[in-house]
Amino acid sequence: VWNQWHAELNELTRGFYEVSIRLNPDMSIIVQAPTSETGAGGNSAAVFSCAENLSFLNTKPEDILWTPLCDTELTLRDNAPTDSVISFLYAEAMAEAALKLKAEIIRRVAEYMEKKPGELDIADAKVFEIANPENSIDVSWFMLHTDCVPIHIHHARHNVRENAGLPYGAWFIEVEVDTEIGTVEVTNMAIVNDAGCVMHA
Repeated sequence: VWNQWHAELNELTRGFYEVSIRLNPDMSIIVQAPTSETGAGGNSAAVFSCAENLSFLNTKPEDILWTPLCDTELTLRDNAPTDSVISFLYAEAMAEAALKLKAEIIRRVAEYMEKKPGELDIADAKVFEIANPENSIDVSWFMLHTDCVPIHIHHARHNVRENAGLPYGAWFIEVEVDTEIGTVEVTNMAIVNDAGCVMHA
């Protein structure tokens, strides 16, 4: 027996979904990825993915505040929480949003340092000049001592792709059948599931 789900056809009706990352002047992070937690860990996956992809700021999961904010007048578009799909959808969106945040930090610091963005990079929560790494600015210092304004990144994406997540599973069952009285006894069973990337175990 085998199965597969979340092929491209299944995702056509989902439409765009949204996430946001807000970097506050105190280096705390507020994440919006509005959905209902159904037990598959989608909320946690969003936080873990955000922290991992903001490692250039030394961000840890405990530095992140996740908020659903389910006011339809103000918040982002909710996403249908169909089983575990939210876990990888929001994780992927957070990775892309983190790249936008990195680019915006570099853009602002480049203007302050009178450099071109392509001349700078970020590591260990410092923006530094690639050709002269000693010429650097702590992001925490920059956030507090310049405009002292949060950086807010909004990101929307669509999940329709050639392969939009194709997890498979296979079940093997060995049975003994008494052909005289018709009883069936399961003697052995093996279950193999393609779990994909395990976000949190």
